[in-house]
Amino acid sequence: MEKVKILVIEDEAIVAKDIVARLELADYTITGVADNGEDAFLNYLQVKPDIIMADIHLKGEMDGIQTVERITQLGPIPVIYLTAYADGRTWERAKQTRPAAYLTKPFRERDIHSAIELALDRYREAVGNREINATNHFFIRTENGRFEKLLLEDLLYLEADRSYCHVYTRQRRVLISESLNKLHEKFCHDNLIRIHRSYVINKTAVEAIDHNTVIINGAVLPIGQSYEMEFFSKIHFIR
Repeated sequence: MEKVKILVIEDEAIVAKDIVARLELADYTITGVADNGEDAFLNYLQVKPDIIMADIHLKGEMDGIQTVERITQLGPIPVIYLTAYADGRTWERAKQTRPAAYLTKPFRERDIHSAIELALDRYREAVGNREINATNHFFIRTENGRFEKLLLEDLLYLEADRSYCHVYTRQRRVLISESLNKLHEKFCHDNLIRIHRSYVINKTAVEAIDHNTVIINGAVLPIGQSYEMEFFSKIHFIR
């Protein structure tokens, strides 16, 4: 899995340094720190982040809102606005860009984590299933509380464990505090198929099928009788 990448757009050096330190301590990756809209746009083009944190009151030709407007013309991305104050007209302008969250200065470390979680959740809801199928990645919360990017190609299968779920990737196993039903619903990708009440698999990871089982990365997983028809209808066989 990959770390969540964040672009910070903030023209107050002390504030920017504090944000970066807090994010890096939480093990997020900083793609860049820009103190003006033009540099922020160029940074976005060079290394596309997963989230943008932008100060509304940015100095220069473009303020934070105009910078976000320019970037989001290229495609959807979750945005967290940073601000110490804003008048009614500024709030209305900010709302037009549909930000995922706001952070009011001064903010605490837990405020940052909450804003990131909210931004990722709202982004997933906003883009819908069609966009999710196109992007081929998900964000999951790991045991230490941070979010990491999980590429679809690295996902092997999901295994139910009561009200929890184990996510098996090519690199490791991650325990998620969500049920299999809820996680499958959130991931919602055509390549993810329910084969058993306890398993959802990535069909591209299947190495072999033997009667009523599938083999993925050496693991032998059962195909439940009630799931057979759907599973086999989505697998292409050459006889």
